[in-house]
Amino acid sequence: MLFIVNFGKAFAFVMNMEKKMFFLVVGLICFSGTAQIADQPLDSVAEKMIIIEGDSIFKRSIELDEVYLFGKLEFVDYKSKLRYYILRRKTLKVYPYAKMAAERLVELNDSIAKIKRRSKRKKYTKKVQKYIEGEFSEELKN
Repeated sequence: MLFIVNFGKAFAFVMNMEKKMFFLVVGLICFSGTAQIADQPLDSVAEKMIIIEGDSIFKRSIELDEVYLFGKLEFVDYKSKLRYYILRRKTLKVYPYAKMAAERLVELNDSIAKIKRRSKRKKYTKKVQKYIEGEFSEELKN
């Protein structure tokens, strides 16, 4: 603190300077505290990456199974082409039912494992077989 002998305007000037210095120091402390947040550098190494044939792909992307692309089908004659398309149409029609029947077969095997007597297993199997045939035969005949 400064000691001033003349207490007039000089004292007021010193007090005014002290206030300005006080506010300047407080302001610098406040602003410097908020300005010290460290910037995080953008780093591509933080992301897991896979490199396939020189191309980098992010690991967080969806991994898909490999897909095979075939060329256009070529047939020797019209008859083989016709047979192929008939088989394809029938397969596309039957596939969902075959999948359902496979699921039911697994359930049937689980149920049969719980039945002790052979004769009751046979009766149960025939009953389930008739039910499945009745359910699918009408739709497949069309």
